[in-house]
Amino acid sequence: MEQTVVPKRAPNVLLAIIIFCRGSISISGLALPLKKDFVRLLREGALDDAVHYFVALFKYRHRVIATQMLSTVDGVSNGRLVFPNLINMRDLDFDFQVCR
Repeated sequence: MEQTVVPKRAPNVLLAIIIFCRGSISISGLALPLKKDFVRLLREGALDDAVHYFVALFKYRHRVIATQMLSTVDGVSNGRLVFPNLINMRDLDFDFQVCR
């Protein structure tokens, strides 16, 4: 018969590993694809002189980081907006997940 021996302090050791296991993430080159019809209307000037502004927000717990604001006047390239920012988030929990 096979047995597994678990030290009495194992839960405390595991807790210590979880507490001190931190990470970081860097995000760059974020691209927001625009609908083809919207891009076509922009090219044709069918939206009159309307300008649309876009910003991306990254949130983790109490921290919120915003990208540079881009507009449809000067930011559209190949049917998408590309944010030039480098977003760095540090001191993330071990179970951090990226969601959209």
